[in-house]
Amino acid sequence: MMRSMGISTARFARLSVAAAFMFGMFALAALVTSGQTASAQGTNAAAFFAQDWKLNPATSKLSVTSTKLKTIVETHEFTGLDGSVSPDGNARVEVNLSSLATGVDIRDVRMRFLFFETFKFPSAVITARLDKSKLSGVLAGTPVSLTLPVELDLHGVKKQLNADVLVTRSGPNSISVISSKPVVVQIADFDLTESLGRLSAAMNNIEIIPAATITFQLVFEAAAGNKQLETVRNEAARRQTEAQTRELTVEECQNRMDVISKTRQIFFATGSAEINARDSAPVLDEVAQFLNRCPAVSIEIAGHTDLVGTKEFNQTLSEQRAASVAGALAKRGVVRQRVKTVGYGFANPVADNGNEAGRSQNRRIEFRRQGG
Repeated sequence: MMRSMGISTARFARLSVAAAFMFGMFALAALVTSGQTASAQGTNAAAFFAQDWKLNPATSKLSVTSTKLKTIVETHEFTGLDGSVSPDGNARVEVNLSSLATGVDIRDVRMRFLFFETFKFPSAVITARLDKSKLSGVLAGTPVSLTLPVELDLHGVKKQLNADVLVTRSGPNSISVISSKPVVVQIADFDLTESLGRLSAAMNNIEIIPAATITFQLVFEAAAGNKQLETVRNEAARRQTEAQTRELTVEECQNRMDVISKTRQIFFATGSAEINARDSAPVLDEVAQFLNRCPAVSIEIAGHTDLVGTKEFNQTLSEQRAASVAGALAKRGVVRQRVKTVGYGFANPVADNGNEAGRSQNRRIEFRRQGG
């Protein structure tokens, strides 16, 4: 179940993104459109929609559903949502991909690091341009059904999608956008096929359907002078910051070290212990961030090589690479005295050294708790 969740989540993420942006669009549309409600309300409608609108994170939700082993269906939520609609109808919804909540830490971490690669792509963004002429009636309390064109930016890929939504006025100064049909997101469309493979491999190669569906309810409120909305949004931001900076338990720290080791995103010059700083920085930043939240945990950094070259050369190279990573983390605030480095040369392969694909997997850095 943990695996399926992870996978589903990833897809969910896309869907959620799609859903989120749909919400945003809907709300925006509602906001920007109602000059056509009733002629008697024309002036009021124009004033109503010509405002800045902000997402209410306390009353909005976005859920992702995925399927594993063909019949096991799981649904989870992204708790980190933000969005706005401008007076001219430009809508934007941002989904914090690290906010996926499955209730199981190892699932969440796998989804972040292996599937979404949040150290490189921390959020999904949905944008849309609303056509005011299609939302007449919302101000008068009449629900409006729309198929909304949106752009989803996920994992470095932008794609146009359509979202079927129902837009209603949910309060004197609020608009609700609800998915009338689940939004389906295909993993291959967002360059996530390899990520899905890593996620599946981490879960004993469990079968995960390479698609997910998203449902949502997004509530936007007029922002000007809305102190209550401002308080709600500030509290949501505070909770997100706390969740991402609190001290981790030993188990949570171990989960992160185990999973980040499987990303294989620390790179070296060929036959050298020199770190490729540009390509390796995202993972090194992430590792330093969570290790600094585990102050009581002592860490072992292990270097491994492929089978090319002599035993002596590879043993020395693996030790030097582990030491280079420790040095890079020290520059990022990880106390060097907490860290032990060790090299294993080519003694512990995880794949076939007879081909380049296998050798690339064997050239790796692993993190673990000392004595763990």
